Amino acid sequence: TMPESLTRWHLKGFAHTKDVYACGIDEAVEVSKELMAEMYLPRFLRKGDKASFTASVRNNSSQRQAGTATCLMMDASTEAVLQRWQMTFDLAAGADTIFTLLLYNVAQETSELLLRWKASAEDFADGEQRSIPVLFDTETVTETKAFSLSNPGTTRIDLTRLYASNHPLAMGRRMTVEYTTRPLWMALRPLPHLYSP
Repeated sequence: TMPESLTRWHLKGFAHTKDVYACGIDEAVEVSKELMAEMYLPRFLRKGDKASFTASVRNNSSQRQAGTATCLMMDASTEAVLQRWQMTFDLAAGADTIFTLLLYNVAQETSELLLRWKASAEDFADGEQRSIPVLFDTETVTETKAFSLSNPGTTRIDLTRLYASNHPLAMGRRMTVEYTTRPLWMALRPLPHLYSP
């Protein structure tokens, strides 16, 4: 059996006898299909992204291959088709072609996409299916402002730079005020082996 990835293998062998007769073998083995369909995908997407990826069809046979290539983008959890592409190809022997496919507005409710790429000619067909995680387009941001109260009386502290200047997309705003007489303990608290004996 050969591994799933299609590649080229180089085999070298050497043998000898006690009376110093020797022989060797040096061979190359290439594992490939007559028609190959491959996708080159990003590692992840963010919700609402507009992205592109490339997919190729390669003719490794000794004759011309013509047919259609289809790509389906689906929600991985339901396998509902979100986007569909269909292209035609006509490749001479040993030739390949690359298609650029555009993804528009990755759905907000999708956490993983499934892409299925298939190329079919008259004699041969190939395809592959891969998934892409879809990450949230928002990120938790923590902003801090340290201050000290050393003099008696009233102290005014400006907090206007917090809360992203009232940005309309900022959500889940929360303010926590911590007061301590020993600020050094706040620096040591993240160290669990010192905080919890």
